[in-house]
Amino acid sequence: MIQTLFKISWRNLWKNKSFTLINIVGLAIGMAVCLLIYTYIQFELSYDKFHSKADRIYRLSADLKLPKETLRESYSPSAISHQLMQDEPEVENVVRLMPFSLLVQHKTDKYQETRTFFTDSTLFSIFDLPLVKGDANTALKEPFTVVLSQSTAKKYFGNENPIGQTLHIMQDAMPMKVTGVMADMPLASSFQADLFVSLNTIERIFKYQLNDMWANFSSVSFLLLKRGVDANQFASKLPGFLERRFPKELKENNNMSLALHLEPLTDIYLNADRIAHDNFLTGNRKNNHVFSSIVFFIILIAAINFINLSTAKAVERAKEVGVRKVVGAHRIQLVAQFLVEGLIVSLMACFLGILLAQVLLPAFNTLAGKSISHTVVDYPGHLLLLFAAALAVGLLAGLYPAFVLSGFKPIAVLKGRYVSSSGGVRFRKALVVAQFTIAIALITITLVVYHQLHFMRSKSLGFDKEQTLVIETRFDTKQEAFKTALSDIPAVKGATLSGSVPGSANNLLYTELENSNGDMQAGTIDQYIIDYEFIPQYGMNMQAGRNFSRNFGDDTTTRMLINEAAVRTLGYTNAADVIGKKFKFNPNGNNGQIIGVVSDFNFQSLHQVVKPLTLMLGKGNFSNYISIKLQGNDLPATMKAIEARWNQTIPNRPFNYFFADEYFDRQYKAEVQFGKLFLNFTVLAIFISCLGLLALTAYSALQRQKEIGIRKVLGASAGLIVRLLSFDFLKPIVIALFIAIPMVWLSMDHWLSNFAYHIDMAWWMFAAGGMLAILVAFITVVFHAIRAARVKPVVSLRDE
Repeated sequence: MIQTLFKISWRNLWKNKSFTLINIVGLAIGMAVCLLIYTYIQFELSYDKFHSKADRIYRLSADLKLPKETLRESYSPSAISHQLMQDEPEVENVVRLMPFSLLVQHKTDKYQETRTFFTDSTLFSIFDLPLVKGDANTALKEPFTVVLSQSTAKKYFGNENPIGQTLHIMQDAMPMKVTGVMADMPLASSFQADLFVSLNTIERIFKYQLNDMWANFSSVSFLLLKRGVDANQFASKLPGFLERRFPKELKENNNMSLALHLEPLTDIYLNADRIAHDNFLTGNRKNNHVFSSIVFFIILIAAINFINLSTAKAVERAKEVGVRKVVGAHRIQLVAQFLVEGLIVSLMACFLGILLAQVLLPAFNTLAGKSISHTVVDYPGHLLLLFAAALAVGLLAGLYPAFVLSGFKPIAVLKGRYVSSSGGVRFRKALVVAQFTIAIALITITLVVYHQLHFMRSKSLGFDKEQTLVIETRFDTKQEAFKTALSDIPAVKGATLSGSVPGSANNLLYTELENSNGDMQAGTIDQYIIDYEFIPQYGMNMQAGRNFSRNFGDDTTTRMLINEAAVRTLGYTNAADVIGKKFKFNPNGNNGQIIGVVSDFNFQSLHQVVKPLTLMLGKGNFSNYISIKLQGNDLPATMKAIEARWNQTIPNRPFNYFFADEYFDRQYKAEVQFGKLFLNFTVLAIFISCLGLLALTAYSALQRQKEIGIRKVLGASAGLIVRLLSFDFLKPIVIALFIAIPMVWLSMDHWLSNFAYHIDMAWWMFAAGGMLAILVAFITVVFHAIRAARVKPVVSLRDE
């Protein structure tokens, strides 16, 4: 019985090879996309879970409470975790991570290692970072010791044994002993490091004790709680701990207080919107939700397409079913026959989908911007879910022909009286409406995303970032000499030194400014340290007052510029009114005066409004960057000349550079990848939807075969027949357009709210999305309608 069912099913599928192939390909594409997306989502959810103690590791974040604001920081004072270890029995161990960009030299090799952390010797007892060489218990106990990743060790020492070898750090070339080599960190880690340096090295270099520093927010602290400790109960003890231990002089002199929070290690990566994650990788939980929705929609489109194709072809078999019932076939046999055929196709599509997903995985890794997996079988649970989905879709696709076609009277069919019910027609058109509602929504969303990306890249930011080369000086003592050495290069139009550039991290400094009421208004404000040429070279405008000038000696000590946002925060309506007002950086600091107001410029991404900013003139080796304005077309020759000056002036530091426009646009990398993924998913959704339309067109042409033949006999042209078939299927798509509009409007209005500066959705975006879907659908329908219209009437009208 079962063998016969499979044999007959295979014969029927082979007989209709083109429809079978379309069925399998459409469903396989949908399943492959779902498998890839779920692999991506699973990877995003796996961050930091490879640590065996991850459920007991918490990051100690701090709310820094100031008179006018509260700042949520991932950093906490250096002394707190050390003191918690001493005071609280619930804490099993602590580790501090201090991110650093470190100049490292070995013989002639020199690198600016940005993925460096100064850390406690307890690091390897808390986190699962196995050492392949060295002793994890002692590797970072002594000052001036360093542990390298395997790839970093190979970079410096090749195939030599690095243990006991010496590296030199910082501009003073201080020697560091290599005491360990660890395996390269997993990609799914919220912090990535190539070098770990003993934390007491910092204490030796800068001559201070981190365990006693309550106002030093330079490290990130992690606590390992003992087994069985309730994290919430322990967190409730933290206010009392601060009341006992936080120095009273900090509260009284700086008017500052703290609140501490425990943040689970496994929550760090996907909670970027709640806390500052400096030097930690962050993801986007909302994007995971979006991609989960896409999985549902794509598999829904593929299933609808499969059901429509199966239905369209099953009607041809009405007479076959009638004959089989006449010769004695039971209804249960017919039901089983159609269900088996549906299951065979869906399972074949499932296996093809897995193979297709594996083939496309490298391209998907590139599209996602990271290597999420090397094989789709890394997550067996996903394969089981896909198999279950294939069974469900196969059964659903077989239900209509199984129960409808097997239930009619054979005498009616054999006399040619079988026609589809109006309910069946409406159901199939409703499926098409659902398909194209999703397709139009995806097209329109893609248009909105790409229009927003274009807006962010083309919007005037209040400064000129074009043709600007930025080199990392890293506070080198020869930075001024290098700036001077550039003056004889013809293509160098100008150069300026600064502590920050637009798009980089800024200094946050506790500052008091005189407001419109004459009071000193306190707050933590972004600060730029610049030189005299910074504002004119970046094309910024002075709204009031003057820029720093070499003609005024006190500009280097007691003068400040602020931006328009700061003017508004202080309560002034006219920028000129703030000129001459006082400022100071701490309660015991010297007073200074504001001498100018810079027009607002977007020193951070367009996700954020322009915040208050202060600008001070730098002294000594203050610069982290030198920005060089270029002119001319021979960029390679210019770069070669600049690098030659660098090697002559600062030979012990690597020549690391970037271009200001590309650097600023890196802030939108997540949105760019989001847009690319959406575009590709949209194309696939449209393709699968068109297969569904192809099915309905074929079904309609089959149902109206004799009508078309009669019309042609009576003189109807092929064009009239094409219009007759085409317009009937464009109606559901127009309905889909009106359903999709409010869905897209609500979802994209929420997405755009993540940007402080964004586009307004225009009617043409919805019209373009709808017209594109209609155009693609029209081409699909017309293709099959022309085939039906070209059939000779004698073929259409003949009776079997």
